[in-house]
Amino acid sequence: MKFRGGDQIAKNLLRWRNQAERVMVGRMRQACLLVQRRSQLIVPVDTGYLKSTADTDAGWRGSKLIGVIFYTASYALFVHENLRARHKEGKQAKYLEQPLRQSVWEIAKILGGEVK
Repeated sequence: MKFRGGDQIAKNLLRWRNQAERVMVGRMRQACLLVQRRSQLIVPVDTGYLKSTADTDAGWRGSKLIGVIFYTASYALFVHENLRARHKEGKQAKYLEQPLRQSVWEIAKILGGEVK
């Protein structure tokens, strides 16, 4: 018995995998942006520089899908971790951690949707 079309099947599988990977990166980026937007509401603001340095990144690192939300201001980590600082009303330390914790179910929905 001879089998035909194996090369085409392999090409299709590779194409579908690549498409699924791109979809998942887009979803991870969407999830990261959700957290970033929520973080922007509570990040402490003095001059506005810290808030302006927010960014996200999403992609594959080996076989793992990674999403990162970050602030590039040199003092961002200090402000995030300083629980003793007094901030204006509605602003706070842990300005990334809290939005992430509050968004877990929504992130799961974003990432768990059907790949079409």
